[in-house]
Amino acid sequence: GGVRWSLAEARELARNAAVGSPGLGDELRRRDGHVPLLRLPLPAEGTAPDGYDTVVVLPLRDGTAEDLAARLLAAVDDALLLTLPGLAEVVIETPDGVRTLSRSAHGPYTHIDDTAHGLNRWRTVFHHGPVEPALLADRPVEERLRPHWSVTWAVPVDGSGAPLKPRTTPVVHAPTPTDEPLGIPALLIASLPLDTARRHPAPGPLTDFLVERAADAYAELLGAWQPVSTGTIDLVPGPLGKGGLDGA
Repeated sequence: GGVRWSLAEARELARNAAVGSPGLGDELRRRDGHVPLLRLPLPAEGTAPDGYDTVVVLPLRDGTAEDLAARLLAAVDDALLLTLPGLAEVVIETPDGVRTLSRSAHGPYTHIDDTAHGLNRWRTVFHHGPVEPALLADRPVEERLRPHWSVTWAVPVDGSGAPLKPRTTPVVHAPTPTDEPLGIPALLIASLPLDTARRHPAPGPLTDFLVERAADAYAELLGAWQPVSTGTIDLVPGPLGKGGLDGA
């Protein structure tokens, strides 16, 4: 068995439940009939195919959705495996063929082997720790239940260890890509709280705390960098950032 989601069924169930619950009816009217779809799973039949523990099926409703899915799959890059350290391999099967990305750790380096783009080496640093309850006071309940923070910096390097320009999108990852620009030639992955649109870090004490932790981690990354070369200078932040976060 499993779970599935249906917007039409969720709306109908909510309307039926609201008949006997004036409070729920008021909330539905306040939301203009919109329901929190992902919080309303329905039972699903079937089992995962052999060799898999879990399967997620996303039916594509039309040609536009198919084109979007194809673009998103083509855009998968090293950031996915750097963001999810517990994920060792991703296999992407499309009508055009099979692409495999795998991750392995080698001391201060993380290797991403991509059958489409070859082997990439990343110099990485990872910091993490608990979050003080006071920093979570203005955050949603689900975030207060996970009082931990993490920051990862990653810089691609060549065979000699000199830094290269990242091919990943130059935005802050929190941990998924946001619209927050990042002027530093490195990949930043941090457990930053996001605004309601989930496109930018939400201002507040938790974000301020994590910006400080990110600065500490980046200083450690640069302080331990070997070998030092002219390319290392490019990693030093300038006086002005591209966005509010790296400008801080």
